[in-house]
Amino acid sequence: MNFSRVFFLSLLPGRQYQTLMNLPPPFAFRYFLALSALVGLVHWVLIINPLRTNIRLFFSEIARQVPEFEIRQGRAIAPFSPKTFALPFDAELMIDTTNKTRLPPSGTPVAFLLTERNLVIRAGGQVLAFGLPLETVAVNADYWNRLADIWAVRASALSLAWLLIKTILAKFVQVVLLSGLAMFWDAVWKLNWDYRQMLNLCFYSLTPTSLLGLLLGLASEQIPSAFARMAIYYGFFAVFITLTMGMLRRS
Repeated sequence: MNFSRVFFLSLLPGRQYQTLMNLPPPFAFRYFLALSALVGLVHWVLIINPLRTNIRLFFSEIARQVPEFEIRQGRAIAPFSPKTFALPFDAELMIDTTNKTRLPPSGTPVAFLLTERNLVIRAGGQVLAFGLPLETVAVNADYWNRLADIWAVRASALSLAWLLIKTILAKFVQVVLLSGLAMFWDAVWKLNWDYRQMLNLCFYSLTPTSLLGLLLGLASEQIPSAFARMAIYYGFFAVFITLTMGMLRRS
């Protein structure tokens, strides 16, 4: 069977799962990887435009507020006294090339400090310092706009890689957890299935469950509680597996 046929067969509980459960384990695992990657890709498509917009907004606000200065041979040369700028998304930027300030401001979750020699970033309880470029750079609106374009591309690539890895790992953990439920019903109903069949059942049951997960993600405003969305997701997953096993038990 190909991916599309298995996808549509696995959308509803029914006797077709008798065939799906007995497909070779390598095929089931490849289907799981393809489905998880597809879900991760859809999530990425949903967030990428807002992500790009926010990155450009962030840098455009810096370009609007920060006066022009220069970086020359790894040194920032700012013709103005130390200043702090409020940035979007609860962040701050401080520019102090006098070297009197050692750490970024502490009043926001994320803060940046540009000293004469370094860019210091404080985020998530961590403080990181980066050296400045050795070439001569005019730091003006055009410079910030170029950075916005560069980071929009980088953030797109990094977010895609992160979402694919995160989705595959999360879905695999879900399958392993729900296979415990399959084992419970196998023991109660004395079905005598082997673990491979129960694992396959969980792999294919991810198809409708993942579609529900995408819908729940889109309904975050209507269902703001993450716990409620998670309860609906896992509840559906468990009910689908139970219904499928119950239907196969009677067949």
